[in-house]
Amino acid sequence: MKILLKLIFCFYFSHMAFAQQTQPLRFYHWKNRVLIVFSATEQSDQYKQQIQLLEKQEEELNDRDLVTFKVFKDHMINPAGKSLGKESADELRDKYKVKEGEFAILLIGKDGTLKIKQETLLPTDHLFATIDSMPMRQQEMRNGN
Repeated sequence: MKILLKLIFCFYFSHMAFAQQTQPLRFYHWKNRVLIVFSATEQSDQYKQQIQLLEKQEEELNDRDLVTFKVFKDHMINPAGKSLGKESADELRDKYKVKEGEFAILLIGKDGTLKIKQETLLPTDHLFATIDSMPMRQQEMRNGN
């Protein structure tokens, strides 16, 4: 019986680790809005400019429960700063139809649906206006969340 419990325990946790790796956004569903920044490399001018715009508004991002994924050709970085492999990056590129090496920025709502997709810099005022117009965000503001 103990061996069976150990096997079940090991299977469960290995499956959970695999699920998180292959479905990187799943953990954030209904908890956070997700911003995904796609770029060829971390050295890309557009990428640097977009990250700079976002970093200037860190408090506003946090207020809107926004987390950021950074997706590059050969890896991605999750909101906790952990680097994930090419497979995870490819999964997001495939799911949202972004070509490898292409710059794009996407906003995913707490409900998991795509709210913004564009291939140019996303001004934070447009990002915040889009989020603030969402019914869930308006309810959060009314409730003081």
